[in-house]
Amino acid sequence: MNKILGLIKSKKQAFAELPFFLHITDKTIHPATRLAFAPAFSFFVMGFAELNEQVLRTETSTDPIQLLINQHTREDDKHWMFFIHDLEMLGINFEMKFADALKYLFHKDNLPSRRIIYSLHAIASRLANPTQKLIMIEAIEATADIFLKSTDVLIQDLKKSTQMNYMYFGGTHLTLDSSHSIHDGQIQDIMESIELTEAQEQDAIAIVEQVFTMFEKFFSELLDYAQKYPDFQEFPNFPSTQFNPLMELSGVSA
Repeated sequence: MNKILGLIKSKKQAFAELPFFLHITDKTIHPATRLAFAPAFSFFVMGFAELNEQVLRTETSTDPIQLLINQHTREDDKHWMFFIHDLEMLGINFEMKFADALKYLFHKDNLPSRRIIYSLHAIASRLANPTQKLIMIEAIEATADIFLKSTDVLIQDLKKSTQMNYMYFGGTHLTLDSSHSIHDGQIQDIMESIELTEAQEQDAIAIVEQVFTMFEKFFSELLDYAQKYPDFQEFPNFPSTQFNPLMELSGVSA
């Protein structure tokens, strides 16, 4: 397993140099502008909670590694509450029609958030055993560590002008994430002691590569969103809802 952990470490170092992270830690840009990606992060945050609850967790298992994973998912599946708090603090928890909320979440500009959640669910559902799940979690946690350390830099700058407390993008989330049981020294020792066959090692490498590739693409697309909508209170334009569904389906114009 040491080879896999080493691969994750090297991937993490390269991940930290992505343009997205350079952008959100760039102190020459106003912190609110650096946080413009926040609304587009919504589907990912809520979907990630379900990944923990519905896919990675197996309540009936007695496998010791799966039990560790179950504990991790319980620690990780409520962080969406911090995100909701931050939306309120950022002033973007404004009212809109239910139909408009749906259209925003499923707008083409939010496809990256949806796609990565669908992909993570698909990969996790196909994993053969708890060890593979653990490898996937380790890779995800590596990306999360870079993200949270970078957003904490951003939030410290934002707090200077707002004097508000932010939880998801700030130190609260980072501290909790760093204190998860999966980062405990004993658990790390257990992971390092796992021996993989050559075939298992190749499968593990493929999992790590997949996770990092997906997150690299995701954060590249989030940067595109932030540059398209630099004011995080600006939402994509919605198509008009003034149409006759029956006529639309039949191809007959009104």
